[in-house]
Amino acid sequence: MSQPSATPATALQPVKIVVAAMCSGLVLVSLVGLVSAGTDGGADPLWLAVFVVVALAGVGAATTVGFRVTPVDPADRDPGRTAVAALQSSTIVRCGLVEAPGIVAVMLAFVSGWGLLALLGLVMVPVMLWLAWPTRSNVAKVQRALEAKGARTGLTERLFGTGTGGPMLPT
Repeated sequence: MSQPSATPATALQPVKIVVAAMCSGLVLVSLVGLVSAGTDGGADPLWLAVFVVVALAGVGAATTVGFRVTPVDPADRDPGRTAVAALQSSTIVRCGLVEAPGIVAVMLAFVSGWGLLALLGLVMVPVMLWLAWPTRSNVAKVQRALEAKGARTGLTERLFGTGTGGPMLPT
């Protein structure tokens, strides 16, 4: 009995699940940090500044390093499969780079004794969705990097189809 071929929807499903799980985990950790650290302490501008620096570094790294992938070799027998694997890997890297400042916010809440600082980590959730969710533009950025050596992966067309229609099924 043969295995059914993967459709574009199933190729993106694991990536979407991981991004959603990491976003949900950050929300949960931030709320636990708020409850555990308490709200008795005051806001020290130093801790806020540390979070802002870490957040900017994480977002900066995710927008630059997070979209860097090894270009596909033009002689690759299955550039589409290689491209999907690279997309999945780069998505996980971007998630981690954006999630790190949120976790640092929770750690700073415990260090400072001001639990509301943990809630600043929630700012990273929409940023993670913007940079890591497999949208057409994020997939196209990865595709451009994959095709730098001249290989044709067709990643965006494979996952989203052409034009405004639905996903293109593999032939």
